[in-house]
Amino acid sequence: MGIFDVLRELLGGGQASADDGRAAAVDDSGTDATDRGAGTTNGGAETTDDDGFRIPENATRGERVPFGALAATSRPELRENAEEFAEFWSEYELDFTPSSIPAVDELFATQQDRANYLSIDLGDGYEGAVAPMASEPACYFGEVMVRNYDAEWTFDEDFGWALQFGNGQIVNVFKTAHQALEGDPPFVMLHDTFVEDIGLDGAPLDASGGRATVADVDEGIDPDDFDDEAIAAAAGERDSEELIADVRGDAEDLVEAWPAYEFDYSVESLERLDELVTAEFSGPAFADAEVGSTDDEVSILLTAHTVNAGSYFGEVLRREYGGNWRHTETDGLQLELPISDGAARVSPIAMAEACLAGDDTFTERYAGVSEVLEEVGDQLESGD
Repeated sequence: MGIFDVLRELLGGGQASADDGRAAAVDDSGTDATDRGAGTTNGGAETTDDDGFRIPENATRGERVPFGALAATSRPELRENAEEFAEFWSEYELDFTPSSIPAVDELFATQQDRANYLSIDLGDGYEGAVAPMASEPACYFGEVMVRNYDAEWTFDEDFGWALQFGNGQIVNVFKTAHQALEGDPPFVMLHDTFVEDIGLDGAPLDASGGRATVADVDEGIDPDDFDDEAIAAAAGERDSEELIADVRGDAEDLVEAWPAYEFDYSVESLERLDELVTAEFSGPAFADAEVGSTDDEVSILLTAHTVNAGSYFGEVLRREYGGNWRHTETDGLQLELPISDGAARVSPIAMAEACLAGDDTFTERYAGVSEVLEEVGDQLESGD
C-alpha cells in the first residue's frame, strides 16, 4: 500500500496502515496545520527511514516532519497520486489543464470539513501528520503546473517535495495547501500568483481575484555565496587521505539521498543509477549547466550530482575489482585497479561527467572498463 492509498482510506474513516504495517491513526483533534508539522527550517542534512521517506533532519519540530516529506517517495508517485485523485473525483473533469484548477478549488471547498489528519509513525523517533484533503489536491495542482508551465517537482532539503520554477524559485505548495484548510480554497490564487509574479506563460484564471501569500519561498542556492578562490585554496590544503575519505563519503551521500533506488554498490545497481540520472539530473533544467562552475545555482547542483554519482560508480568498480583510490597533484583523483602484475587507472568522476551530460551511461562505462581490464590483462600475461 502506497502513501496515497493510506491517505485515501482516511476519506472512508477508520484505521489505515503504513507500508510496513506500523499503525497510522486518524487524528480528529482539529489541531492547527502549522502546529502539526509545518515547522520553521534553516537548511540541513537529510535522514532516511526504512520506508524510503527522505526526512529533512532539522525541518522537524516536536519530532514531526513537514507535509511535503510525506506526500510521496518519488516523482512518479507524485504523478500517480495526482492521476488517482483525478480519477476518484472524475465528476469534476480534472484533465490536468490550468482551466481545471477552479474545479479543484470547488472540490476543496466541499471537503474542508474532512480536514482530519493522518498520523504516521516513521520510526527513529519521527512522526508525520498530513491531511489528505490538502495533500491530494496539492499533488494534482503541482502536476498541472509541471505539465503546462516551466516547473518541476523537486525535493527540497528543508520541506520535502515542493514546486521549483525555471527561475530557481522553490515553493512549499503542500504547506500552503494545509494552511488553506481553515481559509479560502487556494489553488486559483496560487496559479495566478505564479503566473504574475514568476512570469509563467499563461493567463490568470481570475483577473480580478486576490493573490496568494505563498508559504516558505526559497530562492535556492546563491552563487554569490561561493568564493572560487577560497574554495580552491581550501581544496589545496587537503591531503590525499582526506580527499579519498571525501570521495567515499560522497558515494554514501548518494546512497542516503536516494533510498528508493536501493543503491547497494552492486554492478546491477548501475542500471538504477542510470535511471536516477535520467529522472533527476538531466533535462532542460540542466541544459546550460557547466560542471565545475560556481557562477549559477544549476551548475553548482550539477557539479554536486556529478561528484556523488562518480564517487558511487568508482566505489562499485573498487568493490568489484579491488584496488584503491589514489590522488596526485598531476593526475588528480583516480581509481587504481589491479591487472595481472600491473595496474590500470581510471577517472570515475570524469566518466560521470560524460554520463550526466547524456553522452554515455554508467552501465556502458562499466562494460567498457571491464573490457579494457580484460584485454590489458591478457596482453600482460602473454608478454605482448
